[in-house]
This record gives sequence, structure tokens and C-alpha cells, in this order.
Amino acid sequence: MCVVCETENIKRLPVEGHKGKLFKRRLYSVYQGKTAVVMLCYLHDIELFLSGESAFLKAHLPLAQELVTNPKKYSEGGAGDDFAF
Repeated sequence: MCVVCETENIKRLPVEGHKGKLFKRRLYSVYQGKTAVVMLCYLHDIELFLSGESAFLKAHLPLAQELVTNPKKYSEGGAGDDFAF
């Protein structure tokens, strides 16, 4: 389930734009030196893209609180983990 929908108790139906697929997205400004990995539904994925990370987190404070209280669940590696030299 989408992390935003889950934290805000939103139940979406496929006719409301939720296509059932979840998208793995990285948030870079949550943890220092690490990224936060969240799963987002189609609508929240678009909202993140259009509004940007800071505005998205301000609009969804329950998500921001969840990321802060459970860093082990959402944090992923260091800043350069995706690069292989």
C-alpha cells in the first residue's frame, strides 16, 4: 500500500486514478547522508513530481512524522550507494 495513503488512512478505488501499481521513490532531504525509500501510488507519485520533495512532505505531515519515527524502516545506504566504480 502507498505510504501516504496508509499514514493518512486514505482508501482509493481504481476509478479514482489509483492504478494499483506502486512506485519506489527516493527522498533525499529526509536523512543526512542517506536516502529514504517509500512506495507511492500513482496519484501521490505524480504529486511528488509536480510539487517537489519539500512541498510534498509539508503537505503530508503524517508521512514526514512516520519517516522520522521509523528511520530503519525507510532509510537506505549512503549517498553513493547506487554508483559502482
